[in-house]
Amino acid sequence: MMERPNKKVLVELMKKDAKEFKESPKNANKLLSMQQKTEDEDKHIVLAAIKQIQNMTVHLLKQGYMVKEKTDSEAEEKYKSWLLERYREIVDSRLKQVASDDFDVFQANLRCLMDFLRHESLYPIHLSEDNGFHFPIDIINGILKVLLSTIEDKKEAISRFQEFVEYEDVKHYVLKCLNDLLKDMTAENYEPSEMFIKNLLGVLKFIHMRPIHGKKRHNEHEEFKLFCVDTDPAKPKFHMKMNQLRKYYTNIWLIIIKFNLSISIYKNLLTLVSEEVLPAVDKPLLFADFFLEAYDKGGPISLLALNGVFQLIHKFNLEYPDFYKKLYSLFVPDVFHAKYRARFFFLADIFMSSTYLSEYLAAAFVKRTSRLCLSAPPTGIRIALQFIGNIMYRHPGLKKMMHCPEDQTELGSDPYIMEERDPAKCRAIESSLWEVKTLQSHLIPKIADEAKFINKDLPKVEWFLGDILENTLEEIFEAEAKQSITEKVPISFEKPVGFRHSQNECFGDCFSLLNVIKL
Repeated sequence: MMERPNKKVLVELMKKDAKEFKESPKNANKLLSMQQKTEDEDKHIVLAAIKQIQNMTVHLLKQGYMVKEKTDSEAEEKYKSWLLERYREIVDSRLKQVASDDFDVFQANLRCLMDFLRHESLYPIHLSEDNGFHFPIDIINGILKVLLSTIEDKKEAISRFQEFVEYEDVKHYVLKCLNDLLKDMTAENYEPSEMFIKNLLGVLKFIHMRPIHGKKRHNEHEEFKLFCVDTDPAKPKFHMKMNQLRKYYTNIWLIIIKFNLSISIYKNLLTLVSEEVLPAVDKPLLFADFFLEAYDKGGPISLLALNGVFQLIHKFNLEYPDFYKKLYSLFVPDVFHAKYRARFFFLADIFMSSTYLSEYLAAAFVKRTSRLCLSAPPTGIRIALQFIGNIMYRHPGLKKMMHCPEDQTELGSDPYIMEERDPAKCRAIESSLWEVKTLQSHLIPKIADEAKFINKDLPKVEWFLGDILENTLEEIFEAEAKQSITEKVPISFEKPVGFRHSQNECFGDCFSLLNVIKL
């Protein structure tokens, strides 16, 4: 049995075979032998063979050896048909290997397939009558079927595919394939697995659409970055169709939000749709039901839905009569311990920024927040105090709540009804902010000082909550530790004389310095 050459020699032989294949059509069988080497057990040989078969196949596409013409002889037509069959086999083989668990093999096959895609687009195998732009969508379809696995997490593979999705032509056809795939699933009433949805969201996360709403909306004259482009100006180019692209994008997301979603994916979607999707779709109000349904669920789900509801109301004129009633009900003790506390108070401050809100409504939010401060963590109290101050700054009529009447010095005498969910019926306007007054005796000096804002005139400008939203207890402690104390702080109720203890303490006499000397 003939001994197999070592790897280095074998790689050089593959390079030689690829070179001979390019030099003469007589060496067409070398394409078959190279294809066989891509199935080798040795990973090093497989990677080298993929690289060479990529060069050989791209050469076929560039030279147009597989393009059939009317002037072809019978032998030429037969040869081209044979090459075309081998090309399809090579593409199918690369698509099978792109599902490999070995990341190096996956990368090599992905690069190979995308190179095939680019050159087949620039040098089409089948000539169209109008000689227009051609995009081999079957290759993209095959890659997406691998990435959208129903049983395996393809996070790493999807991140590698990201660099190609940044090109506008690839993005367009990826969205087209996803749109067609999801429409077929919907027509068949197919419920996808959780892993499929995770992989799908992973792909969509890297598809960045240019916003059409807000300050960052795209410029219509902006140049697009294309993957299938050639230096030859005579070759047909991809023409961007933004309306069609946005239609695909919108349809995909509208289908996804109707899936049976797990809680973790549901939470992820609420953030993703509000931040990435709403600014990029033509009709954001199509997502109103999705956000309002989540907003009515309560708990962390409502907190996450708040951003989407805010955008729909503030930017797209969504009417939601009970919005503030629902927002009021979200102010519960748990909100100070929630993961999304910073986002919640930031948005709540924006919602309460209107000076046209009724005074009873503003009073209800101020009073409820001040009551919650009594059991809130220090970091939450700081945010809540500035939130209260901002509302009172916008509604000067609430200054009367800063002064506590004598008949409200105890909790039982406070007319405010904490259990009432309707801000119009909670009687907050009749109450005072004795809770903030109580916080002036807080253990942490910083909080005690900030609570004293109700003892004097309100600030001339609003506080910016963004400065303290992410504040931690460690940062508060560090700031306190760095403060220098200039005042004399008493550490005893009697002024000491020498080393003696207080005069009325008999026990101290036994250990005075004087008695020790006498002994």
